[in-house]
Amino acid sequence: MDGRTGQVGTILSEARLRQGLTLADIASSTKVSTRYLKALEHDAFSELPSKIHALGFARAFANCVCIDADEIADAVRACLNKSGDGQGASDIRHERKRRGRPVANMIGAARSFFSL
Repeated sequence: MDGRTGQVGTILSEARLRQGLTLADIASSTKVSTRYLKALEHDAFSELPSKIHALGFARAFANCVCIDADEIADAVRACLNKSGDGQGASDIRHERKRRGRPVANMIGAARSFFSL
């Protein structure tokens, strides 16, 4: 897939069409909205909820159309890094860690509340 990072959507779309599948078929199989699948096919990653979603949705799509999900994920990562928003590949891999620990925070709050 070297040199074709700007064509992730084309690769996914062509693989889907070769198998005679519609976006609705892919959506049904992957549980990913057709709106997001269309965004992937048009390399419109900014229309996806997050970069983590872009990687996950692209992997699911690739697996559904029987192409190498790792290669697609690498190509998506390269496209996201090229977008120039300052977030590198290592940041993409660790984006979830920044959200904190909501369950642990809720348990701590409950303990404080009931200790009163």
